[in-house]
Amino acid sequence: MVSEDTVISIYVELELEMSFSGLNLDKKNYKKFISRQDRTIATYSNQEKGIIYTVDETHDDVTAIEYLPAAKDCKDLLRPRHPLEVGLDRSKYSKREDGEIVKVKKRA
Repeated sequence: MVSEDTVISIYVELELEMSFSGLNLDKKNYKKFISRQDRTIATYSNQEKGIIYTVDETHDDVTAIEYLPAAKDCKDLLRPRHPLEVGLDRSKYSKREDGEIVKVKKRA
């Protein structure tokens, strides 16, 4: 759906300590997932903002942040495509001023 050389996410492992509580995030806006391998590690994701925090909850440390396309960035990719944008033969179809696609009538 995207070209081969397109960046679709950025994953950052933090080298300096960052407290999760210090970010003052409204946790109601994030989905929390607890790691099965380590119950002290959780991820908080927000698809609207396109961000995932990995947190060591024992120490309140953000250990990683992943940046993804936000929901609004994806809407254009997921919207219904105009038929003339996806390869309809322009000699057989045209777009009227009101945006409707109509088949071009052959002239005798």
